[in-house]
Amino acid sequence: MNHMPLVIAGLVILDQAIWTLRTQLVVRGRRRDASLLGVVNAVVYVSAVAQVLTNLDNPLNIAGYALGVGIGTYLGSAAESRLGIGYAEVRLIAADQGQELVAALRGLGWPATATTVAGLGGEATQVVVVVDRGQLPVLRNHIDSLGPDAIVSVAPLVDVTPAVLPPGYRRMAGHR
Repeated sequence: MNHMPLVIAGLVILDQAIWTLRTQLVVRGRRRDASLLGVVNAVVYVSAVAQVLTNLDNPLNIAGYALGVGIGTYLGSAAESRLGIGYAEVRLIAADQGQELVAALRGLGWPATATTVAGLGGEATQVVVVVDRGQLPVLRNHIDSLGPDAIVSVAPLVDVTPAVLPPGYRRMAGHR
């Protein structure tokens, strides 16, 4: 049995997963890490393409390449999500009991900043918390239990200047 289509698919899965992760690292300002992955990515890519081009007589090799692209892109994005690389800004709007929500989040150690805003139904509280992306699931659970009616949005951040936080607040990785 010819295993070449499986070898090609495996190489391309690895290639695409690395490429997807590398792209996310660049977007998040982690150029050095992305560059190192780029070296590995290039070796894997050239190996995969070489196998396809030297074995064009078998259409399954091309199918293996195509399948590898799809699976590798999916796995790369899933890995990036699990790794939680970089920072995120979590913004929520609470129409009722916004100040209580802020106090509760701060009580749990989240560095929440609040402002009063004009919402659709009148005065509301806008809360912003900047966190490591790896902390997002924990913060989302806290928000969901403390303010289930709050409108929540999450945006990735490229660069964050760390604040000097009082003792007891959650700190971002790499910051004091």
